[in-house]
Amino acid sequence: MKEKINVVYITDETYAMPTCVSIVSAIKSAGEDDALDFWVLCNEVTDESKAKFKNLCIDNDDINVHIIEVQNEEYVELAQSCLTFPYIHVSSAALFKFNLPSILANLEKVIYVDGDTLIRKSLNELYNWNIEDVWVAAVDDAIDKIRGGIYSSRVGRTYFHYFNSGVMLLNLEKMRRDKVTEKLIDYRINRKNYFMDQDALNAVLKKKSSILPYTYNFMSTITDNLDLEGIIEEFKLDNKISLEQFIDSVVIIHLTDVKKPWVYNIPWYTDIFMKYYNISPYKNTKLDLKSPLKVLEDKNQLYKKSIKVLQKQLEKSQLMNQKLLGQNVQNQAGIDCLCWNVIKGHKIALYGAGKRGRRIYASINENNWCDIVLWCDKNHKAFEEGIDCPEKLEEAEFDYVLITIVDEVIALEVKLELAKNYRIDISKILTIYT
Repeated sequence: MKEKINVVYITDETYAMPTCVSIVSAIKSAGEDDALDFWVLCNEVTDESKAKFKNLCIDNDDINVHIIEVQNEEYVELAQSCLTFPYIHVSSAALFKFNLPSILANLEKVIYVDGDTLIRKSLNELYNWNIEDVWVAAVDDAIDKIRGGIYSSRVGRTYFHYFNSGVMLLNLEKMRRDKVTEKLIDYRINRKNYFMDQDALNAVLKKKSSILPYTYNFMSTITDNLDLEGIIEEFKLDNKISLEQFIDSVVIIHLTDVKKPWVYNIPWYTDIFMKYYNISPYKNTKLDLKSPLKVLEDKNQLYKKSIKVLQKQLEKSQLMNQKLLGQNVQNQAGIDCLCWNVIKGHKIALYGAGKRGRRIYASINENNWCDIVLWCDKNHKAFEEGIDCPEKLEEAEFDYVLITIVDEVIALEVKLELAKNYRIDISKILTIYT
């Protein structure tokens, strides 16, 4: 008897096509003893797109596709509180990951998969991974590790064990018993979230999670951040392997880059995507693929959009700050720098020469924690020599800018100013609260 493997996707109309292609890739890569049940949560998906999903199981008794309609009005406002820049399309529908235990109430476990994935091999081994005592099994986010734990440090995860929520094996039965949905929603409402769902999932599920091998969620952005030598070292591979052989060896490719292979003609990934697209229900719709060079122009447009998002966040922070006026607030000079592990061993530009900034500067030097290549302040003339003007950021070579200002609203204002005036990648600008 074939083993039934339950797989769930969440999509809106924007991601209906790549989600459909991902399902096609799973079907074509299934083992002889696999029977696949796909559960597709659809938020404002057209009837035409839903029909394409249903057509995938025609003439195949081992495949079932279940369409579940969901409405995300309750999450629209909550989604707007996400602190990350919208470089990648992540809709508020992603928050339905929190509700999977109740939506799929009759299932004991399920593999959750993002729509921007390609499944290259059978999911049988993943589905049978032991999760008896945990809520989730997932792959560590490789970009978090490459960039020094910048994501994990924000939610208190053990260094380098911050998982990517694009592929997860979920123990739905245990999550229901332990009322995990309520905990996730509470965290999402009351705590800082830089990503739509991923921070909350990591913060809440960290005590009962299992780490999966990278092969179950190979993020395409890895090949943007590491060359072949770096990949071989990072994943402990045979040094004779080629990049093409390595990509072909993984079970699930997660197309995490802003350069989506159905929009841009990307080496390796577009060819693999088109292999499944050309046998999908969308095969008669020609894709007008852009040159990868067009990414630069498109990223600039996203950057402008991101600045507007940050401005809205700043306005909200200012309103919250006004509500606190008149209350007794403790001296925050002793607050720990939450990004301490992120900056370790890196080249840092320090912004702020006040009392807090001087304490951080002294602590870094005393402990030889990282290399301060620049110390600047807008009011640099008020200090002695050694404090430069912010314009020097244009000349300095650094990995991160660390803003040492205690007032969180002012720190956010400075972050916005530096990003706009000096075109610094916002993810490289840290405050003592991030």
